[in-house]
Amino acid sequence: MTSPTADQAAQIDAAAPHSSRRSTARTFWWSFLALFAVFAAWALANPLTAAPDEPAHATKAAAVVRGELVGEVFDPAHPGWGLVDVPAIVAFTTKMPNCFAFKSDVTAACMPSLEGDPADTTEAVSTASTYNPLYYAVVGLPSLIPTGVETVYLMRLMSAALCALALAWAFAQALTSRRPDWTGLGLVLALTPMAVYMSGAINPASLEIAGAAALWVSLSVLVRDDDHVRAHARVIAICVIASVFVNLRGLSPLFLAIIVTATVLSSPFARTWQTLRRRSTWPWLGLVAVASVLSVVWTRTAGTLDSDGVVYHPTLDFWTAVEWSLGDTSVYVANQMGQFGWVDTNLPTWLLMTIAVTIGSVIVLALALGSRRERLVLIGLAVATVAIPVAIHASQAKYLGIVWQGRYFLPAAVGLPILSGVILARAFGHGGHRLAHRAVVLLGGTWLAYQLTAFVLNLHRYQNGSGHGWRTGPTDQWHPPVPVPLLYLVVLTGLAGVLALCLRGTLRDPVAPAPVDAPPPGPGVDPAPAPAANDQQNRANPTADLP
Repeated sequence: MTSPTADQAAQIDAAAPHSSRRSTARTFWWSFLALFAVFAAWALANPLTAAPDEPAHATKAAAVVRGELVGEVFDPAHPGWGLVDVPAIVAFTTKMPNCFAFKSDVTAACMPSLEGDPADTTEAVSTASTYNPLYYAVVGLPSLIPTGVETVYLMRLMSAALCALALAWAFAQALTSRRPDWTGLGLVLALTPMAVYMSGAINPASLEIAGAAALWVSLSVLVRDDDHVRAHARVIAICVIASVFVNLRGLSPLFLAIIVTATVLSSPFARTWQTLRRRSTWPWLGLVAVASVLSVVWTRTAGTLDSDGVVYHPTLDFWTAVEWSLGDTSVYVANQMGQFGWVDTNLPTWLLMTIAVTIGSVIVLALALGSRRERLVLIGLAVATVAIPVAIHASQAKYLGIVWQGRYFLPAAVGLPILSGVILARAFGHGGHRLAHRAVVLLGGTWLAYQLTAFVLNLHRYQNGSGHGWRTGPTDQWHPPVPVPLLYLVVLTGLAGVLALCLRGTLRDPVAPAPVDAPPPGPGVDPAPAPAANDQQNRANPTADLP
């Protein structure tokens, strides 16, 4: 085989950026379609207001797009509650779940119907009145045309589209990275049934979870790959996502700090420094800094995380609350995997165990094969996902009581399987390609099975009630707005599409990374001399500098 001429090599180098961009764009849009199908199916299969705190968030969204960023405080005992003016159909959502919330054996058919014009302006209370308005300013747009319950469904679909966009970016980065098989698998497993369920609801936590996954993946790929062609575009996208992410909820700046710290500490320091010293990245990093300051200012001035300061639970001192919270760790983990509705729709124990073993197998393998620093970061992240919520919860328990839910810390917890996948991609280097393919088939297939099972179980709970059989339901059976068989087809197609994209990544040969100090390609760069044997070994292991 003859070597390419200088002109041919130049043509190949010139075409590489365009080919790379096309590959990323194709992966992005196919991922978006598959993910949006799954999230849209959840949005339509779940009764309106059956998602946690959805009436409060729908009301907040409708108020924000009408200029009411913070509602009128009417009760000093609840400073986070605000009175706002919204369309009648949105205000009515606060009454919809009253008959079935916390009652798993009651179907959603008991929901009342709105009488009167859905567009009439009505006063309503939102318990999310002081939340950052950024998410709501987009999700609330469909409420500007209040036609009926369809308006609320459109708000759900708007939120689902935002989540699908964020996660499509994550998949595009994972599946076009140097080692897409393990990285893609880690991202897939990070999408627990709870994370997928939230993506079909009106709740800023849904986009916070999706945005966190996008940041975990794209930051890891940025500081571990040597793709100079896409490095600047990745920096811009990461900074834009981070700027939005940090303004989603009150704890979002904390999650951003955790993501950045864990990613940097587990990656080669030389590549991180290489990224930071590029002057072209400084304005975008400045954007993140400004967005973070604005987020903190909003949280402090609006009182997003404040209580009224009255001790309602004097027996819950700090250490009593710590003991209580630690004892409920298994409950919080179960909530992160799948506890739907108003904490009244629990997945069966056997399904929770299947989810835990599937995700845990990748984490355990990463702990076995990772470098010392990678293992320490992974263990530290696992400890943080338990310790930080306990500390936050215990410090507020005497004011609020025992109110913490595991899903609140999912933006950090999704980093465990994602970081594990990134570590395995580095550990295997060029090897283990067949093992990676089998892992994606086995674990990815299990992921598809338990996602579909969770979807079916949730739909059964609201159609028939959890206490009724599958063949003969109650006379007051609830029906979603589209035929159930169509929902099953859409969610199965979407899940299969996500898995197919990951399997396609296993068919691509891993690309050998360049040395950390390799210059970006360009004219005037002389070909490097043939590397010595030790250099070849270091190229196969880009984090050889990790202790």
